[in-house]
Amino acid sequence: MQGPANPPSRGIYSLLVIVVLAWGLSWPANKAGLTFIPPLWFASLRLLYATVVMFALAAYIKKLIVPTLKDLPMIFSLGVFQIGLFILFINLGLDVQQSGTSAILVYTTPLWVMPMAIFFFKEFNSTLKWVGFTLGLIGVVIMLNPWEMDWTNTRTVVGAIFLMGASVSFSISILCARYMTWHHTPIELVSWQLLVGSVMVLIVALVLQPHPDLQLNLTSITTLSYTAVVATAFGFFGMSKLSKELPSTLTSISFLGVPVSGVIFSVILLHEPLDLHMVIAMLFITCGLVCVVLGEKKKASKSK
Repeated sequence: MQGPANPPSRGIYSLLVIVVLAWGLSWPANKAGLTFIPPLWFASLRLLYATVVMFALAAYIKKLIVPTLKDLPMIFSLGVFQIGLFILFINLGLDVQQSGTSAILVYTTPLWVMPMAIFFFKEFNSTLKWVGFTLGLIGVVIMLNPWEMDWTNTRTVVGAIFLMGASVSFSISILCARYMTWHHTPIELVSWQLLVGSVMVLIVALVLQPHPDLQLNLTSITTLSYTAVVATAFGFFGMSKLSKELPSTLTSISFLGVPVSGVIFSVILLHEPLDLHMVIAMLFITCGLVCVVLGEKKKASKSK
């Protein structure tokens, strides 16, 4: 393990906003795609498609490398946790839950990241960040509306467990990207990380669903293309860069913006219901994000 990376590069916060919005839109797209392709195979095809695109892009911009032994820990840790398990658990959970609710469950990452970052890696958190963390979690609880969830429905509970598993996996990947040693840049390694995740999910799909019913039409191909190229290839490259450069607490809390945008996109595109408690929850999360960003800026200004 190494200490925190260098100070954030210029434009890193713009990249954060773009990735949050791209991933928010991927939730209703993914949900629509699952209507025609089983979850394990949608995950497999999405990752294989993204892997081919990323290898081609890396070769085109002359960033395709042959990794060394020193790169393997970073390749396998992010390939397994950030890509393989994350996408696998999301698709299994999304097959049961609404896309808006699914996004909320997955991005409960601050619950796991913030305590680990403080106790294991001694990350500093200002009062404003703690306020943001608290507001964000209140928003998540309100969004989940657990008092109205049917806990006797096995499919619903199992779906929620899969989505929480994705959240834990994503949290581990954020800390790995932030504190493990990078011997090459994210753009040089993301192709190999995608390959590891693709092979892993493909093996699971072949074992559990060897004869899938794949309905390839305009909707399934469009959603597959968006989730593979934009959300996966670009998204995971952006995520690796963000996790490498930004404090893990800031990264995890900022990604609470994904369920907010995911809910908005789901209401617009899939006509999922938007209740009053969802609006209140999004206000809490938005206020929490503002506090975290202000807390980070205050810390940066003090360090100058």
